Amino acid sequence: MEIKDSVVIELADEAAKLRKNNGLSIPEAIKQVLQKWETYDNIAYFLKIAAELGKRGGKKPKIKKCEVKKRGTKINIHRTLKNIEKRELIKKQTKEAEEMARERRDDLLPDP
Repeated sequence: MEIKDSVVIELADEAAKLRKNNGLSIPEAIKQVLQKWETYDNIAYFLKIAAELGKRGGKKPKIKKCEVKKRGTKINIHRTLKNIEKRELIKKQTKEAEEMARERRDDLLPDP
């Protein structure tokens, strides 16, 4: 059975869209496309589509941390915000302590 390049390009386009929208890996995107087209048992299609995506420079799409749809991400973002607030509070307290120490040192210095 001969595999047409136009079909491979079309399937690769669909796989690329899935990868971009859902953040899937190349094999997962290809499997979903082949299942949709009911040719998932044909390894030749899989290899051709993978080669086509590889030619295009198929790297895993970068997703912003707040867009990641994994379990516990909301908690991680919340923790990150809390850590930032804690750091700012610590900086503020450190600055106040340094000012108080300077004032104390000024009191301890002898009068000229």
